Amino acid sequence: MEAFENLSQAKQQRIINAALREFSDKSYRSASTNTITEQAGISKGALFHYFGSKQQLYHYLMDHTSQQIKAKVLDGLPRTDDLIELFQIISQRKAKLATSYPLMFDFLYRVFREQPEDLKYTELVRQTVELMNVLSSDTIDTSRFREGIDLAKAIDICSWMTEGYAKKYAQTHPQMAVEDMLVAADELFDTLRVMLYKEGV
Repeated sequence: MEAFENLSQAKQQRIINAALREFSDKSYRSASTNTITEQAGISKGALFHYFGSKQQLYHYLMDHTSQQIKAKVLDGLPRTDDLIELFQIISQRKAKLATSYPLMFDFLYRVFREQPEDLKYTELVRQTVELMNVLSSDTIDTSRFREGIDLAKAIDICSWMTEGYAKKYAQTHPQMAVEDMLVAADELFDTLRVMLYKEGV
């Protein structure tokens, strides 16, 4: 990977974009490294020199896109002590990013739809850990929670439900605009409030 990181930013981005485009258009097994190298303007030998294998390239793209998106989504979050409101804000930020970085989101939605068994997608786990680092009982009002619900459990439930919702819609409504998906997601956040918060909160 060091050889790849030593390339100019422009060349790195050209290779990343070519790979994102191919893995977005086709399944992992159908995606062609020949197409990637042709679009990136490099040799196949160079591609494997940079990444080692098709699988390692795929994992690199998962890490790269998720880290890029998480940085833009989590950095500078507004101060609020309402956990569910915070998840709504995160969802809205993701929707805006999807219009600015369509290749990244097309790739991640393809990963959501397919999740190859030999390429376990663990981004949700990493995202939950990241959220746990950002959130704490010092910033979130845990008195809203129902009895038996603590902050870690609430974050876990919100993460699984919101990401599961995104995965479902990526599978059943692949052409649905992200903005429309967010409108439909309002019911999900209402449900989360009923599940996690005391009545009247």
